[in-house]
This record gives sequence, structure tokens and C-alpha cells, in this order.
Amino acid sequence: GFSSQITSQIMIDSTNPVIRYVDQVNGKCLQSFCWDYPMEEWIQDYTSCTYIVQLDGKLYHMGENITKEGRHILSVQAVDSAGNVGEARAEFIIDHTPPKIQFGNVEEGQQYEKERTFQVEVENSEDWIEEMKINGEVQRIDLKQNKITYTVKEEQSYEIEILASDQAGNQAVARRNFKIIPEKTILQKLTAPIEKRFMQH
Repeated sequence: GFSSQITSQIMIDSTNPVIRYVDQVNGKCLQSFCWDYPMEEWIQDYTSCTYIVQLDGKLYHMGENITKEGRHILSVQAVDSAGNVGEARAEFIIDHTPPKIQFGNVEEGQQYEKERTFQVEVENSEDWIEEMKINGEVQRIDLKQNKITYTVKEEQSYEIEILASDQAGNQAVARRNFKIIPEKTILQKLTAPIEKRFMQH
């Protein structure tokens, strides 16, 4: 009449681990990359997991700061104790080079008669002009453009200050100084070559 009984609890798990945060960097442009989340925060599963994180096909050491410019591929694989596999992949770009700003039709320190139309553009078409100041005053311009054309007419000295940005958050500032002077009369234009020769002698 003796009897014995053994009970055990079995967990059935057929759900792949959920990998979080990888999609947040997919398609992004960053100044640097560092993956330092605790495992329990970025892997969601009912059981314990092991994982592999790779960057550009090589094993990535958690917490390492990556600053090499260019396109990178992050791949993450998590395997739980039931053998279910979760995978995630992201491509992103690292860029920490500030935008290059170029001025057109206006030279540093020059004088121009009557008025001057000048251009400002950023070298990379994906960058944009964030702000333009003339003599310290912010101008109303179409934002997020990579090229603008502007005309000044008032006779005075000008300091043009340009702030440009890119997708990674890099910024650059460039300035150009010049002056608008009164237009010369016909007589002044005719006598200018004579005055120049006289001054040279």
C-alpha cells in the first residue's frame, strides 16, 4: 500500500526573445556609437538568455565607444534557455566632421558699390543652413536649405555669420566681412585710372 508522488513544473516557451533599442539607431547619423545597456533592459524573455553583439561582422565589446566615420552594421542575436532565437539588425552612419560652408560672389574685406547679391551654401547637399545673422541680427530665411541667395543694399559695413548643421548634430560657423559704399559718379569712374597712375608715381 506504499505510494510515492513526484511533481515537477515545466515551462513551455516557444516565443523568441525580444531585442529592444536596436531599431532606434537604424538609419541614423551619429557622432559616435556606444552600446552599454544592461542585458535585462534590452533583451525581453521569460527565461535566461545568452547573446552575441557584432559590429561590422566582428564581436563588439559592450560599452566600447566607436568613433570611426562611415557606415556601420550592428547585429544582435539572443538565445533563450528553450532554444528560441531572437535577432535584430541596424545600419547607421558615424559622422563627426562639421559641415563646410562656402561663400559666393563676396570676398573678405572687399568694398562693393550700390548693392551686393551673394550666395552661401554647404558643400554636402544633405547638410543645411541653420541660421544667418547680419551684423548680429538673425535674418528670416527658409530654414533647412543647403543654399541661400541674399542681397544687401544699405551703405555700411557688413558681417555675415552663418551657422550650418548636419544630421549627426555637427555644427559649423563661418563669417564674411565686407562693405557697401556709395556708387561712384561718371566723373569719378573716368578719373580713377588717372588717379591710380598718379599715386603709383
